[in-house]
Amino acid sequence: MPRRLPKTPDSAPTTPARPARPTRTPAKPPKLPETEPSKPWAPPTGPARPAPGKPVE
Repeated sequence: MPRRLPKTPDSAPTTPARPARPTRTPAKPPKLPETEPSKPWAPPTGPARPAPGKPVE
């Protein structure tokens, strides 16, 4: 077990806010299927981009 934090006074609230956090997770997009690229910001690959060195027709 990791080292415990310094003992906090009983008056300090134990962090019950943590379990409430998951309610915000829906803001994150659902996990993409394995078929989709893991980096949606990456440029699309395919014939749309000419290969380097090839003349653009």
